[in-house]
Amino acid sequence: MASIVMSARVARSLSWGAFAVVMAIILVLAGYAGLAYTDALRDAPILRARADALIAAGRGAQTLGMVRLEQLIQVEDPNFWSHNGLDSSGAGTGGITITQTLAKPAPFDRLVPRVSRLRQAAYAYALETRLNKFEILALFLDDTAMGQGKTGPLRGLFTASRAVYGRAPGEVSDQQWLALLAAINAPVPYHLAGPDDALANRVGRIGRLIHNDCQPAGVQDVALDGCAI
Repeated sequence: MASIVMSARVARSLSWGAFAVVMAIILVLAGYAGLAYTDALRDAPILRARADALIAAGRGAQTLGMVRLEQLIQVEDPNFWSHNGLDSSGAGTGGITITQTLAKPAPFDRLVPRVSRLRQAAYAYALETRLNKFEILALFLDDTAMGQGKTGPLRGLFTASRAVYGRAPGEVSDQQWLALLAAINAPVPYHLAGPDDALANRVGRIGRLIHNDCQPAGVQDVALDGCAI
């Protein structure tokens, strides 16, 4: 009888111990998300000023033209205009919105990489309350990785377009635009200056996507396998 009572006490102790651990984890994650939210509010004025300067300098998404802008959104974040910074349903996006890419990693992310998604989410949600969509796009286009150029890694759509084609992205040919679009935030760093067979393959997939000839095979299909021939 005594052993049964002791077992029950041990079980209760373990249950409370497990509950305490779970609650501690929840509180830590909530605090981490709150910190990211606060960081976004703190960063917002600086980011807004930078975005407005980019737009004033002709480096905003508006200069792409309506057709190319919508193609960009279709590939990178189909629900961009309607979401609040968070969207887990965008086909081919990996569940990451354009706004979430603006969240810079914190040191803790390197210890627990999966937690970076929580930071991205909280940061993006807060940022959308302070910046408009075109300001967010300007920052994204200026920061995004663009693969390899003639002399090394490229960053920023406008910088890459000038470096490789000598013109702004709103002025390049349709085929050159597709190459730029394929290199934006790509799953692998393509050689934009070419030749690159892998880039050509992605260009073909994106071409079929924007002409509505195919659809990504789900949210995680960032390689657009659903548009492969």
